Amino acid sequence: MSFRDQSCTKICASCGEPFARDKRCTWAYWGKAKYCGQACAGIANRARLEANRLTKSESFSKWILKSDGCWPWSGAQDKDGYGVFTYGGVTYRAPKMALELDGRPVPKGLYACHTCDNPPCVRPDHLYPGTPSQNMADAIARNRIRHGAKAKLSEDDVVAIRAMAGTHEAIARQFGVSPSNVTMIRQRKTWRRVP
Repeated sequence: MSFRDQSCTKICASCGEPFARDKRCTWAYWGKAKYCGQACAGIANRARLEANRLTKSESFSKWILKSDGCWPWSGAQDKDGYGVFTYGGVTYRAPKMALELDGRPVPKGLYACHTCDNPPCVRPDHLYPGTPSQNMADAIARNRIRHGAKAKLSEDDVVAIRAMAGTHEAIARQFGVSPSNVTMIRQRKTWRRVP
């Protein structure tokens, strides 16, 4: 039986409606046609991809390097060194997702805090949901934040930074800090106690 002997109408495999052969399509193409149009073909393709998609947990797990200590994230990282995980078109910070998949979702406004002080770590027992102030208190308690005599900048340095001309990048290089530190100092968002 040749293609020309076949009927010129079919039933769409997606919507179930009958559709006729477009005169512009070849008989070979018509023999393979399953859908009445691009919309139905797209719906069927999305359903097929969704059925074959890994679960969120499976997709997340393939980016973890498990060991006896920390479990570093091997995927993309943000500028602060925290893992970034994308699933279903939505991007998450990996430590937050690790807690969510562990059954401890992080409520809005809280952080996924590390007990190991290792931003790429996504081991659930190294993480806990905490407030920004809890996170800062932990960092100070573990000597992760420099202050007082241990600070990288002195009060004299801060006064000089505020008085200097030049780009924030050039000043930052001179003092060994980041340009964002210079910005925060000049906008008086940090080192407020220094006149």
